[in-house]
Amino acid sequence: MERVAKPGEGEQGADTGFDPCRFRTDPQPHGRPRRLCAAGNLARPERRIDVDERPRSQNQAFNAILFFYKDVLGHPLQGVDALRVTRPPHMRHAPSIGETQALLHAIRNVGGYPTNLIACMLYGCGLRVSEPLNLRIKDVDFQQSRLCIRSAKGGKDRKVALPATLVPEIRQQVNVARAMWERDQQDKIPLMLPQGLARKYPEFQFNWMWAWLFPAHNTCRHPRTGALVRYRMHEANVQRAVKHARRELGQLESERPAGFDPTGRFT
Repeated sequence: MERVAKPGEGEQGADTGFDPCRFRTDPQPHGRPRRLCAAGNLARPERRIDVDERPRSQNQAFNAILFFYKDVLGHPLQGVDALRVTRPPHMRHAPSIGETQALLHAIRNVGGYPTNLIACMLYGCGLRVSEPLNLRIKDVDFQQSRLCIRSAKGGKDRKVALPATLVPEIRQQVNVARAMWERDQQDKIPLMLPQGLARKYPEFQFNWMWAWLFPAHNTCRHPRTGALVRYRMHEANVQRAVKHARRELGQLESERPAGFDPTGRFT
């Protein structure tokens, strides 16, 4: 389930309309299948999936049923020959090189954040919209000109090349992050660390190498502990900047800024 910090717990929501400490977790992974069974959706065979439903919705419901019988009841279903919706092929629009260059020049910084630099990183490094925002200082390697992307799609880490044209701007952003980290050191504001790392290594909350490359301007409340922490900037700033730039240029709008992938893929 999706859990959002209560309004007023952090000030970052004033910039983006979203709480920066929002995270997705499900402490009871069997909760949804149990609720489905309790509601009678699984216990009643006549309650079938509508063939007119979207393929993604139908596949999600079908996989939930398989998960419930296999991992909850311990009786995996065998030989299921159900009517499945196929996903029809669609032609997606990939911007040309000229359109991409014009878009990168038109993107402006939003809310005092370097959204133009982030957009250039999305295109130059082939990143998803949240991946450059999750970067910490320790993930930037200027000597070998590469970035370490942690916990990307599938929970895997990977390394990407850092374009030489972006190095000066990223160095400048490191200085900005350093100044904010020093202020947090004086105010005793810890960094938000992944999972239970703060409990195991509490000193990392004030370590420079764990500082965010793109920190949020305002602090927020940790959704689990309620402590005041420093989180990264929200991706809504980047999405808003790209959206406004596309409207100014009159370009077709894709679903998200990940369309900057130089290979033409919409990841």
